Amino acid sequence: MDVFRVCNTTRMESQFRLRRAVQEVRQEMAFHHPGLCLRHTLFEACRDDLKELGGSVTGNELTPLGTTDFSAYLIKARRPIPT
Repeated sequence: MDVFRVCNTTRMESQFRLRRAVQEVRQEMAFHHPGLCLRHTLFEACRDDLKELGGSVTGNELTPLGTTDFSAYLIKARRPIPT
């Protein structure tokens, strides 16, 4: 019996999530995530894919592990982009 296992990559995750978000929600996005290696890699993939889809990153905040109150990060992400 043969067994095949398909594992998704960080690039695959970002492409799937961003394509739909850009099409249905918006093209400017702010990110916040814990400062873990995987999250850095996922952000970089999202940033690159967002640029390819014609969007842009308006922020990238690293949150300390164990953060439970994200209100300051969300308020900062809601600020209008300076023109």
